[in-house]
Amino acid sequence: MCRLLGYVSHPTMAVRDVMPGTDFDQFVELSRLHGDGWGMAWCEGATVRQARAPTAALHDPDFARLACMPLTDLGLVHLRWATDGLAVQPANTHPFVADGIAMAHNGSIAPIDELTGLLSPASRAALTGTTDSERYFRLVLQSVTAAGDTVTGLRSAVEMLARRFPRASLNAMLIDKDRLVAVHASSSAPPPVDDMLARYRDPDRAPVDHRDRYFRLRYRVGNNAVVIASTGLTGTDWRPVPENSLLVVDRRDAAIDQVPLRTCMQEPAR
Repeated sequence: MCRLLGYVSHPTMAVRDVMPGTDFDQFVELSRLHGDGWGMAWCEGATVRQARAPTAALHDPDFARLACMPLTDLGLVHLRWATDGLAVQPANTHPFVADGIAMAHNGSIAPIDELTGLLSPASRAALTGTTDSERYFRLVLQSVTAAGDTVTGLRSAVEMLARRFPRASLNAMLIDKDRLVAVHASSSAPPPVDDMLARYRDPDRAPVDHRDRYFRLRYRVGNNAVVIASTGLTGTDWRPVPENSLLVVDRRDAAIDQVPLRTCMQEPAR
């Protein structure tokens, strides 16, 4: 389980400056729970760059340095809370990058063997880690190649996975050279309350909204940026990303488009 943050800014800004006040510091504080790795991806012109490490963002000077640099006008950040049984190692750390696309996932898709079986031989050969998330990414790349379009291919992959794995959280963020896309597809996924109990004893001590809104995604327009983020941040100016949808933010003008997912999913888990 993880935390996601994506943004489109005008002009180019450091990631810590795309949110007002101390909001970015509050996001980084979430790595006290989501401390099994951090990653960033950003578009440098038409090239997707990446940095990641299997350490907690809060204690990593490389993360702090990059967060203060005006790297891009389009990027994403991931804080990892590793699924039980999946190693904390560089190859398992998000985001995953290939073919001009970067993607980070918040959720779990099981069984992994069934997910792996959906991949082509070439996609399986390209795997470097052991996570369901990397397999999700490779399936998206397959679908994007088949569709010839990032949003169409992503939508097709998510809809297919939602039918095959109805209890999975498919929440994700993706960037290519033209856009930021957030996937909100987690209405049947139970929040990780048992895992939080193991950390906190009382889940009410967990970060805000983690007990009953863990998989919700929200977005904010302002401060010269459009920002999409997982829960755990306070503030009253967040808008909900609709369930079972893609939220697409255009890099050129920060225009926002909502794309519904054509699949039947249950009511949101509480």
